[in-house]
Amino acid sequence: MKYSARICILLVALVICGPICGCAYSAKTDRTKPKQILIVTGQDYPGHKWKLTAPVLANMFRKDTRLRVHIVEKPIFLASDKLHNYDVVVLHFMDWKQPDPGTKARKNLRKFVNEGKGLFIVHFACGAFQEWPEFRNLAGKVWDPKLKHDPIRKFRVNIIDKKHPITRGLSSFDTVDELYTCLTGERPIRILATARSIVDGKDYPIAFSFSYGKGRVFHSPLGHDVRALDNPNVAELFRRGCAWTAFIPPVQKKQYILHDYSDNKEYWTVHSPPILLPGEKGSFDEIAVKDPSIVHDGERWHLFYTARQSSEYTIGYVSARTLQELQTTRRFELTNIRGTESRYAAAPQVFYFEPQETWYLIYQTKDSNYQPAYSTTKTINAPDSWSNPSNLIEKQEENKWIDFWVICDKTTAYLFYTRDHQALWVQTTRIQDFPQGFGNAQKVYSPIYESVHIYKAIGCNEYHMFYEISGPNGYRHYGLATARSLPGPWKKIADDFATGDQLYYPENSTEWTEEVSHGEMIRSGYTQFLEYDPSESKFLIQGILKAKHVGPYPNLPWKLGIIEKK
Repeated sequence: MKYSARICILLVALVICGPICGCAYSAKTDRTKPKQILIVTGQDYPGHKWKLTAPVLANMFRKDTRLRVHIVEKPIFLASDKLHNYDVVVLHFMDWKQPDPGTKARKNLRKFVNEGKGLFIVHFACGAFQEWPEFRNLAGKVWDPKLKHDPIRKFRVNIIDKKHPITRGLSSFDTVDELYTCLTGERPIRILATARSIVDGKDYPIAFSFSYGKGRVFHSPLGHDVRALDNPNVAELFRRGCAWTAFIPPVQKKQYILHDYSDNKEYWTVHSPPILLPGEKGSFDEIAVKDPSIVHDGERWHLFYTARQSSEYTIGYVSARTLQELQTTRRFELTNIRGTESRYAAAPQVFYFEPQETWYLIYQTKDSNYQPAYSTTKTINAPDSWSNPSNLIEKQEENKWIDFWVICDKTTAYLFYTRDHQALWVQTTRIQDFPQGFGNAQKVYSPIYESVHIYKAIGCNEYHMFYEISGPNGYRHYGLATARSLPGPWKKIADDFATGDQLYYPENSTEWTEEVSHGEMIRSGYTQFLEYDPSESKFLIQGILKAKHVGPYPNLPWKLGIIEKK
């Protein structure tokens, strides 16, 4: 897939979406009356949480502004004459322990489609009418309770019909879902996509379409849960299928008007192996390597990171000409960088401050319940040259501050930090006064957990904030917010900018992470402006497999590696 080089330029011609920006899904040429979409839900087998998934479906369809989406939570509505006020019915219910909506609902639904409306069947709705023989024809294929399906897992959805309006231009993709091998039916259908069972090795239809009377039917057994529906490729497939059943052209990506961000995620390709693993037993980084900050000075990569030994966190440094050589190059513990009350030092950030022609390392100590500190050097490749710690601010409160981040514009230096794992705060000083003079603390964004990193996006007057979220079971992922200036206001774009579910491993590569934690964007330069190119997003993260994410946090074996969007 090709991507745009600048994510903030308004495109009205052929637009191919960049790695962070999203599409508004409004067709520039279609000025027809909006189509009315009705999601029928409210009754499900306990394994399917319609209260969670129905809103996801609705928001998915609303990305196409030609669609007006409504939800009813009682399937008996299918018997109502009001059903014919809609253009598409989306079936999203099934519970074999309860009767289907009855004879009148069956006849009304059949009439609805037969006379020229659209029907969209999602996942387990393939079993919504077990006692209705005609549903076998209306759905194309139905659930056979005597058959089983593959367990929830990652599998490949293969687009096999590249000429159908729904799938034209779409690429095959990976998803995590139930693969239904339990459908049966003889009606001729047009198969658009398939997936291969891990159980029997056979290919099964995963998206198909056909005509019923004067109407249209699109059926996909994808969509077991919110995670499955959150897959941006599934969302694209479903959105197009909905438009097609409404008798309007599925919106092609070249028709989109790019005017803002949205939550239309893309997958991140994981580079394997990681670029830095924990050190040998007994070394200063034997447990974990984490919290990376990295720059390239034109000749070499310089990586600073938090090192975890058995009893304490310190800061490590390694340098090499290529990223791949970092793992085999000598590592240095920066022993003079530490707090006054303990050896602890962590969460480094490195940059070159041009007005003073000096390298700065920003980090935290445990003094004063996490104290922002800095050290300086003129020679970044000399580990022993860093100055002893100095405080950026003399902290005057007991609240916990964590993960300090400095970025500058032409006149001001900004010190961002997370306060009590709840909100992002900032203090400022004049460029000519840096690193002294910070004050005027202000809350600028919430809620925030930690690890907020902010960059200036090359090519547009915009700043991007990447913030870490601790989800269920403590699994980490990243969100995204943007602003026109560093003081804000900051606008949340998505809490799921980079998640474990979006990680894609190329064939024959070894999986090393299922989480996205404390990351540093690979910058385009190394100065205090912290510029990066969003058209080639390389995110250096700390990662871990979920099977390894057990026990106390200090003992987790984090690794450092790169995920990328082009």
